[in-house]
Amino acid sequence: MSMFLRSGVAWYGGVHWARVASSSRYTCFGWRYFSAQSSGSVSMSLRYGQPVISIPLPSTKQQCDVSVMPLTETVEDFLNNVKSEDGGITSAAVYSEDGNRMSITTTMDHVLLSDFDLDINGIKYHVKIPDDYGQKYLDSSEDRVKDVVHRLYAALHMDEYQWRKHQEMNGQLEKLKAELLPLEQQRVKLDELTRQRTNLLLWSGLGAMSLQFGFFAQLTWGEYSWDIMEPVTYFTTCATLIGIYVYFALIRQEYLYNEAEDRLYLRRFHWIARKRQFDIHKYNHLKDTIDKLDSELRRLQGPMRLNLPTEPPEDEKES
Repeated sequence: MSMFLRSGVAWYGGVHWARVASSSRYTCFGWRYFSAQSSGSVSMSLRYGQPVISIPLPSTKQQCDVSVMPLTETVEDFLNNVKSEDGGITSAAVYSEDGNRMSITTTMDHVLLSDFDLDINGIKYHVKIPDDYGQKYLDSSEDRVKDVVHRLYAALHMDEYQWRKHQEMNGQLEKLKAELLPLEQQRVKLDELTRQRTNLLLWSGLGAMSLQFGFFAQLTWGEYSWDIMEPVTYFTTCATLIGIYVYFALIRQEYLYNEAEDRLYLRRFHWIARKRQFDIHKYNHLKDTIDKLDSELRRLQGPMRLNLPTEPPEDEKES
């Protein structure tokens, strides 16, 4: 180590010493100027209400933003976060403006009350606290506190809200079911009548084809010969195929017996409903509303029993 004097002040090994009057001894003023001058810069800012300290990484020579949690983190937590960003950081410490090293148990909100020094691998970086940091942090803290209070209030009153919502939806469901009951009874009667008439038409078709078969058989073997009846049956078959094609051209569906029966049933049902003055649109609206309420109640009843938050509706999940 080298030692030199300047205006009664000695520098020995990088430590700031001062001569004591009428004595050759030197007194150490502190460790503030012990380390070498910093080659990078450290700055602090407030982002989204959270303090962020930008430090240079020794290995990569790049700036790294380290977020600080003033109320929950200590100096030890902050230094561990700094070390985890760069494996080349072997030592780190925090010093106050007076040059005193801060304990690792000191909370960061106490450190951020004034400017401080950050020592990384023996290099001191001066961290200046913004002048408006205190007011901005308090404003953001108030917003966070309000959000926590709102969430706590919602959590404490969620059961009561769900219970009221459950009772309200049950009342609406009972009212709609009472309104639907006479329409449902009328629909059942119309359904039975329509089924009977549809079956009657189906069996009538079978009877007509049986009569056609017997009529052609009588003409073929009784009145005329097969040479005369063969063109007649051919044109009858062509007329049937033309009728099936016309059905496809109008309905745009293949002629299948089940689908044809369903279409015949619906046409007969709507015709009878208009004749009996049955309000189909009102009935469908009530059924859709009841189904939606039933789904909402099932979605609400599960979390109420388990004390859990409700799931989003089906349409929100799909979107």
